[in-house]
Amino acid sequence: MIKTVIFDIGRVLMNYDWDSYLKGLFDDGETVRAVKEALFTKGVWDELDREVWSLDRIRNGFVSAAPGYRTEILTAFDRLGEAFTHRPYAKDWIRGLKSRGYQVLFLSNYSTYAIEANRDVLDFLPLMDGGIFSRDVKLIKPDPAIYQALIHTYHLTPEECVFIDDTEPNVREAIRQGIHGIHFTDYAQASAELEKLLNA
Repeated sequence: MIKTVIFDIGRVLMNYDWDSYLKGLFDDGETVRAVKEALFTKGVWDELDREVWSLDRIRNGFVSAAPGYRTEILTAFDRLGEAFTHRPYAKDWIRGLKSRGYQVLFLSNYSTYAIEANRDVLDFLPLMDGGIFSRDVKLIKPDPAIYQALIHTYHLTPEECVFIDDTEPNVREAIRQGIHGIHFTDYAQASAELEKLLNA
């Protein structure tokens, strides 16, 4: 029997669209490509989420990937919160599960910097029973240790939990830790799979 539903946050309960965001900042396609590559393909973003490096080191890491685009990279990073938007179903999904007696937690790769960039898109957090951000434990999914941190913190029985995430390796690791997993592609698909599991 499932007792706890665990949500990833980004692209599950809130949205970020880097392509649209960067295209809104820069008219030139080559600039968009270079900035996106600098921010997301060199592993520095993982360190932002892990929150061990200083922000200066993070910024320098981004810029080192494309020094000729320093101003553009830093502009995109400084205005990061503009990329985040609400998903209209998030609160109702959480409230519905809570009203049926399920514990609702989160497990998310999310940094203090990103949280502060746009707190408004996280307005569903007070509805939840808790959770772990990567910044809290200096670990990122799919490191097995972050799943174990959640299990131990909330005294969970893994087989009584289901984890919903948009990234397949994260779901696979949850399953390896004994937790049921749902790979989120959209709300209709994930909510249907969840209901099937809850009603099994």
